[in-house]
Amino acid sequence: MGKARVVRRFDAPAEQVWALLSWRGMARLAGEGLFEAVRFESEDSVAGATKSLRLASGLVLRERLEWIDEPGFGYGYRIVDGGALPITDYVGSVRVTRAGPDACTVLIRNHFAGLDVADDIWAAEWESMETGLLDAIAALLPCPETPGAEVKDSIAAIVRSRSDRFEADFAAGDATALVANYYVETPRVIMPGAAMLEGRAAVEAMFAGLMQDFGSCRLRQIDVSCSGDLAHELGEATVSPRDPAASPLAVRYSIVWTCTGGDWRVATDFFAWDYLGLDRPYGS
Repeated sequence: MGKARVVRRFDAPAEQVWALLSWRGMARLAGEGLFEAVRFESEDSVAGATKSLRLASGLVLRERLEWIDEPGFGYGYRIVDGGALPITDYVGSVRVTRAGPDACTVLIRNHFAGLDVADDIWAAEWESMETGLLDAIAALLPCPETPGAEVKDSIAAIVRSRSDRFEADFAAGDATALVANYYVETPRVIMPGAAMLEGRAAVEAMFAGLMQDFGSCRLRQIDVSCSGDLAHELGEATVSPRDPAASPLAVRYSIVWTCTGGDWRVATDFFAWDYLGLDRPYGS
């Protein structure tokens, strides 16, 4: 018997997330990637209710609600017609748990029996699909606001935290982690004398090339301004070559950050550089 699960924290009230993840609320996610359409065969959200889902692949599944706990934001379901799915006896559950008034956690899990595929392989595929579903939920959630005068400092601190993660991933030589932790799903990166890069794959390839010659990149925040779910950062960086005899690279950058589902990431990144030398210590 195989099993799998995905867990995610959202910086949004449990009620907002439950509105999208509940038995009937998931209809709002149709067309967001995992499935194209949902049809409810029963009007009420009670044990025994059924619905059919048409996945993005064209496969149609039929699910039955096994139990529901509306006050506790949870329910269990069973696939009663899996079509061409390579698994059987699939039983799953969804639970949203409060994490204070403005945050919550989501746990989606299941168990199943594989037919034409190893349990661990299908579990990995399922986790990837459900992760995409949670990403779609994050994109639909409103960006939480920090009260009044605290907004700029709060967002600047978030940007600094992301910059710290960027520096660590760069030092580790992990371009995949750097792009996943720093950029939106479809970022744009602009550099002088080069075509604009679009999408994580192109940006990841660019950083992988840089990491062959450079071992670290330290970012310094000059200014952060913000309005709603957008923020603008001006900064500079010191990029140090792996060759200790080579001079460091001075970089100036202008970044547009965007907030989706409480998660701030870089949408547009413009930077320029030169072997200018540094006329003052980093961070001064």
